Amino acid sequence: MKHLLLALLLVSFSTALADTPAKIAEDYRKAATAALAKVNETLEKATVPLIATLVKAGDTTGAAELQQQLKTKLAGEPVLNPQVSAANIFKLYDAARVKALVPAQTAAVGRIEAMLNGKEGGNLEVVAELGKVRAEIEAGKAAVATVTTPALPTMPLVWDYFTGSDRRKKQAEMIFKPNGTVSILSTDKARNDLGKWSPTADPNVLNVTLDTSSDGEKCLFKILGNDAELVRPIGTRYLRVKP
Repeated sequence: MKHLLLALLLVSFSTALADTPAKIAEDYRKAATAALAKVNETLEKATVPLIATLVKAGDTTGAAELQQQLKTKLAGEPVLNPQVSAANIFKLYDAARVKALVPAQTAAVGRIEAMLNGKEGGNLEVVAELGKVRAEIEAGKAAVATVTTPALPTMPLVWDYFTGSDRRKKQAEMIFKPNGTVSILSTDKARNDLGKWSPTADPNVLNVTLDTSSDGEKCLFKILGNDAELVRPIGTRYLRVKP
């Protein structure tokens, strides 16, 4: 009777210790949160003074944008066009974040592999759930990838805008901002096309999306020294650095 009771207790104990995808995910999130606490605190302390500087300079729009970028970073999501003043800090944070998450990721992946190598590895439902947990862990690595802005630190931000290739009659000004926004302001102030820009693998080519339609007008901005071309669906427009 004692042996039977002991066997039942052992079975009950081993069942209680049996791993599940939900437990792995829960433990990973707790470990990741704890691991990132110090790193996130350091990022916030380094970025807040930059936001304060923008406020002091009267750039409340820039301050609000940087504040949102900070929140995005702390949430583990990528910032595609970081403000120039924070770009290096964000880069250092990315590296520190990756390093801080390694122990939690390694432990969770080890548990996932153990389940896959055990009897649960033949259960389609469990395997599918383990795949979701693994994807969450991998997303933690990918989220820190930041797209840099190689062109803006050196390229002119204000360009004269012409419809003709001879660049004789100025129609507007095209203005780029380090926060990833762009505007085309007509000389007669009749319209102001707003939009966003993003870098490509070529530092002399930018993707530009203008809000001239509900889906956005997709364009390419090609830098040719002091000249440039904006390839729009309605036709190429020509630019020259504003004197």
